[in-house]
Amino acid sequence: MLRLRKKRFFCSIAGQGLRNSVLMKGPTGFLTLNFQIPALITGVLENHIFSTKQFIRSLSAGIINLFIGNRYGYFSQIRTEGVGFRFRRSRVAPQVIGMTLGQSHFLSLFLPLNILFRSHKNHLILYSNRNIKLNNLALGVKKLRFADAYKGKGLKFAKEVLKFKPGKLRQR
Repeated sequence: MLRLRKKRFFCSIAGQGLRNSVLMKGPTGFLTLNFQIPALITGVLENHIFSTKQFIRSLSAGIINLFIGNRYGYFSQIRTEGVGFRFRRSRVAPQVIGMTLGQSHFLSLFLPLNILFRSHKNHLILYSNRNIKLNNLALGVKKLRFADAYKGKGLKFAKEVLKFKPGKLRQR
């Protein structure tokens, strides 16, 4: 058991054969990471498996992401630029985002249960303890309305810097 600032973490590795998983229990719940040992094993010494550096690095990065997600969680903020863009929480279903994205119709997006959100006019803040799922959802929302290349109107991440194209030049 791992203990950090009076918050308890429990981490266990279990599996059979080539399929294994890491289970981490913390303040935000249970998180699992499933992995498969690659076929290119460099050697076995006293029941310890030595594998390629890439596998070890990806496994350690996955375990670190589990720990950070369980401890703090991940945030993503999406902003709108321009008139006619708005995010709303559905009053009927709590896990539904309502969006007005400058089109003639209203868009609804259903969220998974482990992703929370808060919306206020032109800001959408997403929170999850899973980094990959959060980034995929944020990119999916941003794909609904990319920022315009000339004026920058549309959806963008909070810290994203856009490059604008020059408009038409008048000849005198």
